[in-house]
Amino acid sequence: EWEGVLYIPEFGDYQLVFQSPSQASLWLDGEQLIATEEGGEQQQTRTLAQGNHSLRLVANDGEGLLTLAIVDVN
Repeated sequence: EWEGVLYIPEFGDYQLVFQSPSQASLWLDGEQLIATEEGGEQQQTRTLAQGNHSLRLVANDGEGLLTLAIVDVN
């Protein structure tokens, strides 16, 4: 489990691309956005306010990398 802060430089739409080798979940500002049962890639687009957002990643056993990419889609 990992917790941190995501800084968004300006208000707008952002695509979150989450990849995991096994069961995992992504939480943003206390809301679960993505949950994978078997791993793989999932995407979610959200409108986010400028500033700091709480970010939490939870992953279970599995070999490989857990990645998160955030893309400005404005």
